[in-house]
Amino acid sequence: MQNKLHHKFHTKLISYDQFMEYKLYDLIEGYYSKKNQELWGTDYMTSPIVHPAFGLLIAKYVYAVWISMNSPNTFSLIEIGGG
Repeated sequence: MQNKLHHKFHTKLISYDQFMEYKLYDLIEGYYSKKNQELWGTDYMTSPIVHPAFGLLIAKYVYAVWISMNSPNTFSLIEIGGG
C-alpha cells in the first residue's frame, strides 16, 4: 500500500482526511476492503468487550470519588471516548 500511496499522491501533498479516506476505503487494500473483512470487529476491542468486570470497576471507582466529595446532589461524569 505504501508504494500505491506514493504513486497516487507523489506529485502533491494530501490532507490527513484524504490519507485516512484512502487507508480505510481503498477497494483493494483499505481497512474496509473485502480482503480485510475477517478482521472487522476483531482487531480492536474495548475493555467492556474484553471482560464484563470493566463496568463494575468503573462504577466502584466513580462511587468512591462521589463519596470522597461528600456525596453531592449533582455529580457530572464525562466520558471522553477513545475515538
